[in-house]
Amino acid sequence: DVARKMAEMSGASPVRVSTNMPIARPRAARSFYLWIRWAVPVAATALLAVAAILWIGRSPSLSSTNQLIAQAYSAQRPVDMRFTGAGYGPVRQERGETGPNHSRMDEPPELLEAETQIARGLASHPQDAGWLQAKARTDLFEGHYQTAIEALQRADATRPEDASVKIDLATAYLERGDIKGDSADYDLALDSLNRALSKNPRDLTALFNRAVVYQRQKKHSEAGADWQRYLQLDPSGVWAEAVKRELGEAQRGNWTN
Repeated sequence: DVARKMAEMSGASPVRVSTNMPIARPRAARSFYLWIRWAVPVAATALLAVAAILWIGRSPSLSSTNQLIAQAYSAQRPVDMRFTGAGYGPVRQERGETGPNHSRMDEPPELLEAETQIARGLASHPQDAGWLQAKARTDLFEGHYQTAIEALQRADATRPEDASVKIDLATAYLERGDIKGDSADYDLALDSLNRALSKNPRDLTALFNRAVVYQRQKKHSEAGADWQRYLQLDPSGVWAEAVKRELGEAQRGNWTN
């Protein structure tokens, strides 16, 4: 039928249909019909192949990966310090444990999914500061402070104006200082946070984390001053309640170094 209509539109003689004889199609229409039968399945197969390649090879979203890390942080907060954009959560004390009782399945599912996305992201963009920072955050989650420091130093060199990288770098230094007992790491953490706060003195995450570093250094007066400054900027909410508890600890230390 299609061939007959095409032949009629082209001015060829009408195709007569007989119940006793096969349809006589003009040569041009018959060629077109055969071409359609061949081209359509080939084109469909090629389209499906391209779609599959694009789906398999597509890069994951960095923002969605950071959201997964933030959710994991809120579920099982790995360190005293805060991550930018992460909500409040209880501190998990057994981070980095590698004993027989520790399993990867004990980690929040959001963290495991984020690590998969980070591996794919870094495979496509190995020098990208955002993916390096995301990797460092998952490393800190599991107590791998040295690889986190190295990744964040590379990210900081690429994006020196990004305060969140400096905040995370301070967290990595603090964790190394806690584990190795080297007070020099606390100085490095403090310097990194001071640089972040020099860009934005109202950065709540940097202010909170600097107070934590001061507490590690037993500088209770400086810690108390940062806690009070924090409450001026953020007087209510779950983080403010945590700050009030920390401020009480600083006051019980008589605010002396």
